[in-house]
Amino acid sequence: VMNRRRTHPFAFSPDGRELWARRAGCKVARPVSECREAGNIYMVDLDMVQAGEALDWSRLPRAIKPKRVRKGIPRKPVRAALRAGRPSILASSRWKAICDGQVVDTVDGPLYVGVICGERILDAAVCFRALDCAKQANATPVIWNHWERLPTDAERLAMLMMGRAIECCAPIVISDSNGIQELVELANRNKIPVRRTMESSGEAIIDLEYAWGLSSAFKMVAGRVPASEAGLALERYRSLGEPQ
Repeated sequence: VMNRRRTHPFAFSPDGRELWARRAGCKVARPVSECREAGNIYMVDLDMVQAGEALDWSRLPRAIKPKRVRKGIPRKPVRAALRAGRPSILASSRWKAICDGQVVDTVDGPLYVGVICGERILDAAVCFRALDCAKQANATPVIWNHWERLPTDAERLAMLMMGRAIECCAPIVISDSNGIQELVELANRNKIPVRRTMESSGEAIIDLEYAWGLSSAFKMVAGRVPASEAGLALERYRSLGEPQ
């Protein structure tokens, strides 16, 4: 259902192609991103067989938007790099290697780095667990997707991660054995994702200003839950991300 404040929908199939939708009572379909009229209900026909198939990474679209440098100085910067093949964060005056999920102390407070390897980034429950761990540690979340070898060029993964950054309200770092390949993060309070330019040193500067994590991501699915039931709803949402 579209209202006057939310008129920018997006939806993609597992192979990266944009889904099409039709207005209720109408047979004509068009790309979801063009379904912006306020006050309408749109129907999306899903191919559940396709949804269960393995993702063909080569069919993902490339990120056509250019990488952008920040306007001004990052408000809450933290420096990241791949050191000795391991995701690392510059904490205080020394680099700290991240084995899996780990809390790092920074000048802007605790930071939780959830390392998600390879194709596990496609599992929304795995991403949610990283956000949940950050919330329980009262820390700002960063999701680090590390590959030994990328399945396609980094620009294709960047397009996918832009959606992940919106869903998780957290920066996404993409790296392989050669170093950090992409950094995707929210650029403003309107949850607009951008790809950041890497430094010549191979390091990346992550701005934690709009890394809200679970507190904001949960609102996207439970914004209308009565206050008296919010706690129960969150526990139910959390249970979906528990390892099976």
